[in-house]
Amino acid sequence: MQGVRFGNYDVFLYATMLHTTSPLLKEIYCESHRYEPWALYGSPRRVGRYRFPNVLYVEANIREGMLADVWGQLFGKADFTDSLARRYEKSSLNHQRALVAAMRGDWTRKNIADLIAETCRILSCGIFKERFEYTEALGFLALFMPVRNLRDRVLALYQPLCIPHFLKFELKLLYFCERYAEKRDPSWITRCIAQCAYLSRFLIEETPYDDPSVMKREMEKVMDQWGSSPQIRDRRLWLLRHHRDAVREALLAERDILQHVDEFGSYSMRSKITVKNCLKFIQFIATFEELKHIYAVQTARVLNQIMKNKNLEVSETRIQDLLEALASPSVARWQDRS
Repeated sequence: MQGVRFGNYDVFLYATMLHTTSPLLKEIYCESHRYEPWALYGSPRRVGRYRFPNVLYVEANIREGMLADVWGQLFGKADFTDSLARRYEKSSLNHQRALVAAMRGDWTRKNIADLIAETCRILSCGIFKERFEYTEALGFLALFMPVRNLRDRVLALYQPLCIPHFLKFELKLLYFCERYAEKRDPSWITRCIAQCAYLSRFLIEETPYDDPSVMKREMEKVMDQWGSSPQIRDRRLWLLRHHRDAVREALLAERDILQHVDEFGSYSMRSKITVKNCLKFIQFIATFEELKHIYAVQTARVLNQIMKNKNLEVSETRIQDLLEALASPSVARWQDRS
């Protein structure tokens, strides 16, 4: 979500955005903008202040400086993309460790606070897409070579290298439909709900697919469309092959653009390194734009379970309320964490 300019501030109005009643989920997305210095520089400093719940004010000059510095970092630091990837890979690993621990029952305040913080860090990658959409990427590359014949190749780079969020949902759904079509065992409906329902919406609340009757109808609809178990499997494998082909095309696009800069572009080694970093940067953006939502809904699923256990209302519980409800020794208040 992009901010709205109000005087000397960029304002993020998550209080009225997102199709969720959960102030906690809105706060996670809102907090991600405070972590943008970490996204860009690896800095623990957080920006912005809350004027109202889930209404974040960030000084416009600070945020404009960060957005401009995305190009500046690509120009000025040969290892920018590599260090960025390492930072997000480390945060992703930390997120998955905290997530698995929480799924296994570690509901200590420290682990849940760490899980939320890592989710916010991963979501902060949105600043890069905001500054480096397709047209901006073409403009950047045009500084080093002619791009008229490269538009489709640059566009191909925006294919995520991971399985996209909603494709992940469809593949899981097809897998469970394939098993359910073999033998109408109701346990496959329950398993499908556990693996698919939370992926269907960017919500912390239960989704319509959490209702067994709704999920059963959806699975039967898939079976009516694709037929028997082998045919459903063929559809699932076709989707996987199609995704692999798209990823291969993205990697070939990187190769083609690098060949193009060798033939028609600037011949300085520094320019070639900058172009290569730019291409890797685009692929990083495309991939983490998908991963960040998967991580967010994984976090939401665990937090939903905890709130149910603690008898906390989804529509009322904020981050600090959740942490205070957990039984482990006190830690610093959420807004003071870095």
